[in-house]
Amino acid sequence: MYKTHHIVLSNLSNNEIKIFNSRFPTGMNCEGLWRRHQSSKNKLNSGWINNNSRRKKIIYHKDNYLINNEDLVIEKTYLYYIISAPILEIQQHIRYLHFSAEYGRWITETHNKYKKRIGDKDLIFEYSLYERHPFDESDYENDSEDYRTLEIIIYSEDTDCKTLEKRSKKAWNVFTTGMRKKEPTGKHSVKKNIDWIEEFLPAQLEIGCGPSIELGIPPLNYQHEAYKLQDSLGNFMFAPNKTGLIESFLLNSVAFFEKISAIPKYSAIADIKDSHFYKSLKTFYKKSVFVGPLINHNFDGVLNNEPSISQKNVRIFEEVYPDIKLHSDAKSLIVVGLHADRRYVRKIARKSGLKIIIVDPEQGVSYNKIIKYPLEPLQKGDIHIPISASEFSRLLLAKITGKPANT
Repeated sequence: MYKTHHIVLSNLSNNEIKIFNSRFPTGMNCEGLWRRHQSSKNKLNSGWINNNSRRKKIIYHKDNYLINNEDLVIEKTYLYYIISAPILEIQQHIRYLHFSAEYGRWITETHNKYKKRIGDKDLIFEYSLYERHPFDESDYENDSEDYRTLEIIIYSEDTDCKTLEKRSKKAWNVFTTGMRKKEPTGKHSVKKNIDWIEEFLPAQLEIGCGPSIELGIPPLNYQHEAYKLQDSLGNFMFAPNKTGLIESFLLNSVAFFEKISAIPKYSAIADIKDSHFYKSLKTFYKKSVFVGPLINHNFDGVLNNEPSISQKNVRIFEEVYPDIKLHSDAKSLIVVGLHADRRYVRKIARKSGLKIIIVDPEQGVSYNKIIKYPLEPLQKGDIHIPISASEFSRLLLAKITGKPANT
């Protein structure tokens, strides 16, 4: 028996417990780190007006999920939140925090530290105010005297101080890399069949959340909504009356946990047998259609219990641009269900002379609605196949086996 904060799924079946434990023998860590800041380069989304527009925020979370008896639970939680803004806005943020802590029935320990029993153990909530945060070494440092930085941390009582400091530093490192530059659009082609694809096999495979969406796992951008990074139009939210992330946690922690646990909840028990794409991968690798490690941008772990498929996980916050070594036999990089080259994998593949083939229907899910989700600009020579992951795997399997595509 563990002391835990929240039951995500109760009364799991033996098969569901087996699936989870085979994928996550030591438990599942769900981690996210984002920054939003105002700049002339992102003014349409950030509301930047002039050099006095210097708002920024960091959100970093890490939650530990495990099986407790027959339940999937959140055993530990950590949420780090930074907001830099004009001092009047920061003061309003602090007023909202005090109001939310009071009405959420948190117990006051000091003027800026509270605790509350959530589940079987306490959560700690504390905040600090800085003219300049000691970890802030970014190029986006506020140089205006009327700006302040508010730091908020919510964490499980059994989290040690060294871990807290280490995670705070890790969060601030997100500002050391600068903004990712998008490449201009090049002359590419769109093909709805794959009669030509053998010319570019074997291939190295890169996947985003597209295949996992077919298993019912929410897309990664669901976290943008859950953690209130931006509104439904993609506009960044800095104002005290629009963010509300910490306030919602303080007012109703159970509802907050329900919202943020959606991806881990469905990831934990998703069965790859329900996805033609995932269940076909063994065949593709066995027949050397795909070579080298599968380059994976997901944290859902649905392939963790497939030892025959080597993986390179690139969703690592310590490595913004991971060290990617492409297989020497690969003639192409096939990218499935990933609309942006955030880790520069395609960029590396192009420099290595590989053909870039992108499989994506250019659809997404936002606020529970199917939306158009255009790919980031494709480059000269790229090929776009505008179909889903499983549609592609059926066509590819038929191509290499000679069996009908609907099997």
